[in-house]
Amino acid sequence: MAEATPLSRTVDEFDRARGDDMDGVWAFSASWRLLMRDVDVTLVVDGLNEALDVVRETQESPQDLFGDARQHADTLYDRWVEEGRLVLDDGFTTWRDAVVTGLVLAALVAGIFAVLLLVRGELGTAAVARVAGISLALGLGAAVGQAAWSRRHRRPAPGPGVPDDARWSMELTEILRSRHAMSGPRVRDIVAEAHAHAAQSGRSVQDEFGTPEQYAAHFAPDLARRSRWKVLAFAALALCAGIQLADGFRWPAALMTATFAWWALSEHRNARRFRATAH
Repeated sequence: MAEATPLSRTVDEFDRARGDDMDGVWAFSASWRLLMRDVDVTLVVDGLNEALDVVRETQESPQDLFGDARQHADTLYDRWVEEGRLVLDDGFTTWRDAVVTGLVLAALVAGIFAVLLLVRGELGTAAVARVAGISLALGLGAAVGQAAWSRRHRRPAPGPGVPDDARWSMELTEILRSRHAMSGPRVRDIVAEAHAHAAQSGRSVQDEFGTPEQYAAHFAPDLARRSRWKVLAFAALALCAGIQLADGFRWPAALMTATFAWWALSEHRNARRFRATAH
């Protein structure tokens, strides 16, 4: 049996705190919303444990204490940004993790296809083989592609001959561009302002602001920009899947087209909501 993670153990503790399984559902929902914003899992666990202590002490539901899961996740996120504590996952996937993730995705896609074919009475040997091949191609292709993209666009660490201030700027730029999804002009402004303040104080940027990770924690990620990129990616996948329908209607192609189109629409809504929140 797989060992429970700190996050899963914390969610289980919500179930036991008052003996109400819905408390665990609330905790899982809040953690899922934070993880979808790429918040580091350790910080997510810390936030949940703060709420768990209050639930244990008051014996009231987290819903009554903190509002619904979405509200509490948003509150934690905004508070961490304000306090300069926000830590994001770096998002760089190892090849082993990519394969595992791809197989999980393939299993989920295969399950959807299998149910659809079973309902239509078409679940034969040939159909199973075709579904397995399509599912593996989609799952492994998406996960391995994401890992390859991350590795290709991850800048190498600065060499030993790079001055400390330049090294600090390069590392901060990498964090803000990759993890925070900020645009180039916005990142250049942040780095320039940091150097200007450090120059006025007569100190190095490291002494003035701490490590690049610590300074980056003071800035909220550009979630709207990240969602716009996801819209383009899902729309492209929907188009590729939809092209298969030009030669005739096929359920697997129709299902893939509809799924990717729904994801694109969902991210478009997220982008609009994040943009409205930012303003």
